[in-house]
Amino acid sequence: GKQPELKLPVPATFALANGMQVYLVEDHTLPVFSARLTDLAGSASNPKDQPGLAAFTSRMLTEGTARRSSTQLANDIASIGASLNSSAGMDAAAVVVDALSNNVDAGFDLLSDVALHPAFKAEEVERIRAQRLTSILQEGDQPFAAALRVGYKALYGDYPYGYRDIGTTASLKAITRDQLADFWSAHYAPAKAALVVVGDITEAEARKLGEQYFGGWTATVASATAPLPPMPPPPSRKVVIVDKPGAPQTALIAFGQGVPRSTPEYAAIDVMNSVLGWLFSSRINMNLREKNGYTYGASSQFDYYRDGGVFYSGAEVRTDVTAPAAKELFGELDRIHTDAPTPAELKLAEDSELHSLPGQFETDYYTADLMADLFSYNLPKTYYQTLPSQYLQLTPDAVEKAAIEYVHPKNLIVVAVGDRAKIESGLEKLNLGPIEIRDESGELVKK
Repeated sequence: GKQPELKLPVPATFALANGMQVYLVEDHTLPVFSARLTDLAGSASNPKDQPGLAAFTSRMLTEGTARRSSTQLANDIASIGASLNSSAGMDAAAVVVDALSNNVDAGFDLLSDVALHPAFKAEEVERIRAQRLTSILQEGDQPFAAALRVGYKALYGDYPYGYRDIGTTASLKAITRDQLADFWSAHYAPAKAALVVVGDITEAEARKLGEQYFGGWTATVASATAPLPPMPPPPSRKVVIVDKPGAPQTALIAFGQGVPRSTPEYAAIDVMNSVLGWLFSSRINMNLREKNGYTYGASSQFDYYRDGGVFYSGAEVRTDVTAPAAKELFGELDRIHTDAPTPAELKLAEDSELHSLPGQFETDYYTADLMADLFSYNLPKTYYQTLPSQYLQLTPDAVEKAAIEYVHPKNLIVVAVGDRAKIESGLEKLNLGPIEIRDESGELVKK
């Protein structure tokens, strides 16, 4: 039957006098708002030898300003019942305030203070550094997280995409207070930023608030989007083992280079991947979980960045079935090329994508996050409005073409985090490619 008409938001957009872009989605159903300052200051901007710098810098913004200590800041946030957070992903950093719309001035005051006047106080830097080092240690104990860290590194090396946002233990220990302040100065400026406002605020109010709280921001930076270094070529297939003696399970994940977020084939790739590994009913999950009982859940996904991305697929499987699970995983990665999705598979995948879209705009916070992506990835402001029709107009050919073009089993790096003594010979017999041993941070270990 015909799909119900999905009304996904189109932001009103305008620029402040200093050139900063503003994206506004009015929503007067509840007396709340979410405002975020998004800046093109994500991990892709890290200097080569300083993974983790962008995310550490962003995290420090909400730990005190020129006129508010971290305690004062926490009190001011609590006094208006607001939440204030800052973080950075691969392509952008964001500071977000959520509050009731009768506190909009106080909310914008907090947002602009932390974004434009961070203090980077030495004792706060040390406190957050310690927290982040602990997070990395904990990650090493989680096989799936360890596999992601190793897989990114094996795939991209020292290229910015080769590191997790949090960085490495070595880089986090070495980053100085001045380097954080310098990164902020070099990358936070109106030319690289957008103010995204969603909720119970009119356009007239948004213009007034924007000029009042951000209009005086005059920072300039060398380049709005510095070009990344050249990307490494796609790898030839190999197996990387990270030894966890005695592990009852193996985190088994195959990594390949992915696709930029702005790709015109986004809808086709999304539907193809839903058939392959994203849905519970997907081929990879039905094979590894339902048919063979190797795992509680297997999947595949594309992480889209501004200039590329990562495709990964796999599962945590019982140690004793590591090799058979790898064989079945590659069976499905090959089969998506030869056995095109059936009409039933396509319909299920398309319906699932369409039904999940409205939920992605459920709160002002989520909506602001998605609107910020329009800015970060240079997408047209009607992008979400036209997305449902992109799904509805997909042809089976377009989906099949996406599989052939973007899933490359011969260029995947298979990472197995598990008990090497029990899994190595089985993986060797599959002849997927040469085997190398790496540690939990992705560095090569001499065999």
